[in-house]
Amino acid sequence: MLVILGVFFEVALGVLLTSTSERLKQINDLLIAESSQKAAEAAERTAAAELQIDRIRSGIQPRWLVMGDRDGDKNVRGPRRAAIAKYAGTPALIQGGSA
Repeated sequence: MLVILGVFFEVALGVLLTSTSERLKQINDLLIAESSQKAAEAAERTAAAELQIDRIRSGIQPRWLVMGDRDGDKNVRGPRRAAIAKYAGTPALIQGGSA
């Protein structure tokens, strides 16, 4: 009789563990699908942000400011420097290049 009860409980436990395992697998699959969807949405937002950055960068034009007198144009450069003096302290990207 004890053997029969032992076998019965072993089978019952096996069925319970199998159904629990299947349920956990379903939950895991749902979580993976949700994570994949969130990753795809994040990738879309990243791509949109990169496009916006590219548009902004394409609109930025390099500015050249020669500090010295060139070809006697001091009377032109002086007023230009005065006009841009109001932007003193404004962050700027300075790149090297040929003048």
